[in-house]
Amino acid sequence: MKVYFDNAATTPMAPEVLEAMMPYLREHHGNPSSTHQFGRKTKSAIETARKSIAKLLNCSPMEICFTSGGTEADNTAIRGAINQLGVKHIITAPTEHHAVLHTTEACADRGEVRLSMVRLDAKGHVDTDHLRELLATRCKPWGISPSTWQKPRFILWWVQHTNFTARKVSDFSTSTAKCIWNR
Repeated sequence: MKVYFDNAATTPMAPEVLEAMMPYLREHHGNPSSTHQFGRKTKSAIETARKSIAKLLNCSPMEICFTSGGTEADNTAIRGAINQLGVKHIITAPTEHHAVLHTTEACADRGEVRLSMVRLDAKGHVDTDHLRELLATRCKPWGISPSTWQKPRFILWWVQHTNFTARKVSDFSTSTAKCIWNR
């Protein structure tokens, strides 16, 4: 029996998804940004999918953003959190995927955020005491006046296996498990 353990990188497509996609892989391959009929048909299918996903997630279709893959999604989330939400402190782990590490390090190098690396124990698990310490630290965000720096608006907690970590750190609010913590 073969067992596949790399679902974080590439996950086999569910048969019902493949079936729904086949017409767009074989026949309806128009560029959704084009104004011709092929493009309009594809754009309509994308917007229908966006509405279906939004309904399942109980959010607005405008909140659904399709990306080409994990690296683009990581970059979009990190840069969006910094630019749109005002995140000034990012906490991650040295074992995080390079798509996250390279982006957060570049943002820190440009002075856009403070970057903290949470310590890991001998088994590679997050040192929850250190994470508590990092979350409790009141850092001075760059470009904010001294009278307001004690309370950064948001801290982005970017740790792999967030749900597992959140269960271990049971006294954190549930909003922490969603990765963005409003202080």
